[in-house]
Amino acid sequence: MKVAIDTTKRKADLEAAAKQLRDALEIANIEWPVGSGTIWQVRDKDRDRMQRTIDTAKLIEAPPEMTVEWILADDHIRTTTASDLQSVLAAYTMRMSAIFTAYNTWRSVGITSPFTGD
Repeated sequence: MKVAIDTTKRKADLEAAAKQLRDALEIANIEWPVGSGTIWQVRDKDRDRMQRTIDTAKLIEAPPEMTVEWILADDHIRTTTASDLQSVLAAYTMRMSAIFTAYNTWRSVGITSPFTGD
């Protein structure tokens, strides 16, 4: 007995799961500097706060050594500069580029297996 497989539904299910994973990877905490054990939250509101801090430092012409106390993902406080925050945002952007490149590559080969984010 043959069993019919609804390939259209399977493809749609795989794509929906892939988008969900892609979105989760987008807002996952990020380690910066890499290997440091310092974990930053990079949800929309966190990135907005980082950018506002950077913008304010520029607006008031703060010296590069000016610091703020930043709460990390593990609730530890880290003395942080605007340059540090710019680097975290740059690391986030680079990670997003890698995620979307992997996603687009996965889609281009036909959506036949689950997306892993790699």
